[in-house]
Amino acid sequence: MASAQPRYAPGMHAIDRPGRREHTAEMAVRVLGPIELDGEPSLSPRARTALCALVLRRPQVVSLDELADASWGAAPPSTWPKQLQATIGHLRRALPKDVVVTCPGGYRLDLPYGDVDVDTFDEGVARARTFAASGEPDRAASAYSRSLALWRGEPFTELRDWDGAASEVARLTELRSACEEDLLDARLAAGEHRTVASDARKLLEEDPLRERRWAILALAQYRCGRQGDALLTLRDARRHLVSELGVDPGAQLTHLEQQVLHHDPQIAAVEPAPSGRPDCPYRGLAAFGVDDSESFYGRPGR
Repeated sequence: MASAQPRYAPGMHAIDRPGRREHTAEMAVRVLGPIELDGEPSLSPRARTALCALVLRRPQVVSLDELADASWGAAPPSTWPKQLQATIGHLRRALPKDVVVTCPGGYRLDLPYGDVDVDTFDEGVARARTFAASGEPDRAASAYSRSLALWRGEPFTELRDWDGAASEVARLTELRSACEEDLLDARLAAGEHRTVASDARKLLEEDPLRERRWAILALAQYRCGRQGDALLTLRDARRHLVSELGVDPGAQLTHLEQQVLHHDPQIAAVEPAPSGRPDCPYRGLAAFGVDDSESFYGRPGR
């Protein structure tokens, strides 16, 4: 039996992925935090680890050796093949029929795109960035917020000690951090500089080595009419980066400092949007289109 070719890969844009193929049973897996399954009984720790590995690599085959490495590390017990077989049996009883597929040398997870929260997160961030690029900051901010709300903790928690998960965990962690910053940028573009100034400081405290967070805070302060605070933030950024990393600020912070000093009109405050939701989802008799999907939240009906 030939190994199935990947239909999509982590981080691939939604338009490049195939349409979701339905299973007969309701299924959703959440791995942006400790793994959770919709409507399923609790899994054993080893079954949770094996499922995480299968989710991470889907739809590619995960070899028996890789599953053993993920489950036991470098020193699996001599009985690991039998234990792994029992674990797969446990998963098959918990998951819909034919989701865990036996392949030469291993197993793969035949789970449709969209049944894992990572899919929803990737797709939501791509949609939000499209809105931001097209000059729709309110819709971008809404899409970013919904995407971030999917997170419950560290991604693929059960695989934190498995080298095979390192690159995907790093990708998701970085994308989440960038998404948090993108959200603040979108809110700034929508004229929310007063609330962004407070939120940006909290975000900066979580990771003060990300230059973009210093820039967002300084810009929000400037747009609040606090030029002195903005300059102080930029100078604090310089001191922090030099003392912690031994590097000077990058071009973004350096350029922003000059803009603040010279009151560059390009960074002037943006008028906030009118109060109330500007994109009311009710349209009377007008039809909804693909671009209106962000007005709805939750998994699509079966």
